[in-house]
Amino acid sequence: VVDRPGWRLKALSSPAAGALWRHYVPEQRARLLPEMRPPAWTFLTGPLSPLSSTELRARQKLAAFMATRSQAS
Repeated sequence: VVDRPGWRLKALSSPAAGALWRHYVPEQRARLLPEMRPPAWTFLTGPLSPLSSTELRARQKLAAFMATRSQAS
């Protein structure tokens, strides 16, 4: 589960998190998840952005487009 602005408490207190809490893996051990038997899960934190995923992708596409235009000039 990946942290999103404004959703941390909701995610960690959700019915699914409650039902699967005994299978929770601390974030420091997340790299071991591929080797674990399901339903192992973790909660990933990191720098948060208020931008939506759609807006982030649109900005990346625009930046890539602008980079190709400047290289063509």
